[in-house]
Amino acid sequence: MSQIEFSGTACCLNSLSDCVASINNEWKKRWRTNDPGVCFRGADSADYDLNPSLLRPPYPEAAEELAKLENELWIEFRLRSKPLLGHHVSGGWEALLTMQQYGFPTRLLDWSRSLAVAAHFSIRDVDLSNDGCVWVMAGRHLMEYRGVESAWRTAVGDPSIENLSLRENKEGLDEFMKHSPVPLCPDQIVPRMIAQRGIYTLQSFERDALETIAIKDRINHGQACFLHKILIPAHIKESLRSEILVVAGVSEESIFPDIEGFARDFVSEYKRKRG
Repeated sequence: MSQIEFSGTACCLNSLSDCVASINNEWKKRWRTNDPGVCFRGADSADYDLNPSLLRPPYPEAAEELAKLENELWIEFRLRSKPLLGHHVSGGWEALLTMQQYGFPTRLLDWSRSLAVAAHFSIRDVDLSNDGCVWVMAGRHLMEYRGVESAWRTAVGDPSIENLSLRENKEGLDEFMKHSPVPLCPDQIVPRMIAQRGIYTLQSFERDALETIAIKDRINHGQACFLHKILIPAHIKESLRSEILVVAGVSEESIFPDIEGFARDFVSEYKRKRG
């Protein structure tokens, strides 16, 4: 369960936007810049934490076991993905990014530069009646946390994150675990990355890493903390779902521009009509 308290409650797309604007105003005062690296993440259950999929059940807790599992996954993906993808992955980074896109457990966590996309993910599951939430993050602080003052994100090819690539063995695991999360701008491998305006946070095997940093940051900076969580009450999900589609044009089909997205959109719309 998430350790972060809510910074506000949204009852519609406008109020969600107002919450984000208020947070961003605090960030502008803190960093004196118009671009602190604002990223959004929607979750259709407000109880979800910010651990990436590999750090969630049913996967093991010990770093040594996770390193072994990630290595096994990397080998299997390298051996078996070529006929499915139509090409051989060029290395660990391409494999990691591609695995994330297709639902394999990884140390990557999805974010978006689009508030509307994140809002869609907060109300996405029509069968779920829980409160949802939208996370709002300033990537700049994560870069500062790593000693970089001039950027709010990094990219594949940055030597400083090479040790965060796919694990090929257990060597250097202690040093690996010292790496804090980093905002990673991905290579645009598939169309859905572009449609979702996607960006990731990449981390080691340390659980609750983002929220632990945020708790410390809030002590020092209060409402200008780099990470916030906005509540999406369950009872407004249906109206917000319609508003996001009409106002922003965001749906399963728009953010998954392939046959899978088309199918999801059809099923979702059918369930809503039947409900």
